[in-house]
Amino acid sequence: MRNRAIAISALVAIASLSGCARLNNESNQRESPPAPTKSAPLERERSIEIQTQVRDLIPPASIDQETSNLPKIGEKPRLLNSCSSGFHERVDEPAPGAVYYSGLFIVVVSPTSSASSVEEQLTSSISTNFDWQKLTYTQDNAPDMQTWETPDGFTIDIYSDELTDKNRAELVVSVTSPCFVPQPPYKAGDEI
Repeated sequence: MRNRAIAISALVAIASLSGCARLNNESNQRESPPAPTKSAPLERERSIEIQTQVRDLIPPASIDQETSNLPKIGEKPRLLNSCSSGFHERVDEPAPGAVYYSGLFIVVVSPTSSASSVEEQLTSSISTNFDWQKLTYTQDNAPDMQTWETPDGFTIDIYSDELTDKNRAELVVSVTSPCFVPQPPYKAGDEI
């Protein structure tokens, strides 16, 4: 189940990062500046901070007890992924060695709640509490998810996954950094 959510998240991230999934955003039209050099652990911490902010907006009554059996935010190391495969469509030519960090968490939705209503409540809370920009996919086969962008360029993808074989629904939240060139000793493929 977690592997499925991680695989789905990875596929969605790859699709949106490789330019296969176009997002409607005024920044699509501007030329991309070179990827800045940043601390990979600090980018990870920022992703964890955003994940925690989103997690705190989910109504506790909507969370099933099974969630406590899942990894906690930031508990498992994640890979620094190369931007060379084409990170956001806003980055035409990523800098050599540029990477991004993508963390995620999963919440098992309580049987007394619906995943779509929890997702709607979360979307409403994000709109009210943060100055994040909601992005929209414009292609016909767009993924069924909510996508937001923070002022510092992190992308938040929120979607629900109905697991009929386990008779439950999950809410998956993925937070991805913009491309950056990691300060040594980090490079693409490293776990942090």
